[in-house]
Amino acid sequence: MKKLNDLRNAIQAVSNLKNYLLKCRLIFVKMIQSPFYLEVDQIMINKKNFHMIGSEEVKQLLNIYEALVALENDEQKIIFYKYLAKSELMDFEIQNILSISERTYYRKKKQGLTKLAIALHFLGINVHI
Repeated sequence: MKKLNDLRNAIQAVSNLKNYLLKCRLIFVKMIQSPFYLEVDQIMINKKNFHMIGSEEVKQLLNIYEALVALENDEQKIIFYKYLAKSELMDFEIQNILSISERTYYRKKKQGLTKLAIALHFLGINVHI
């Protein structure tokens, strides 16, 4: 029963994270564009338009960036293209860009979102010693 509750909590946390990332697009509208961009296989953040948004929103974006750079390269790219790029791409388009199979894509997407959910405190970890 405990494992089932943990699984439900993890699924809910990842769902909340996806909604959170999509809501960040509202911040991008204020900034005219997404501050995130891809440069030679690395996610970067452009702070040029930070003056257009509030300090809480800046903190939010910097927290996302710090958590993103800790992910593996493909996980970063998947989350970038799906949630943080100027326009959202479809899953199959991202698979083609990264030249990975459908199964690998969904596995890496799940791993990346789970790691991001943990890093951004959407999902807690219980450590038993």
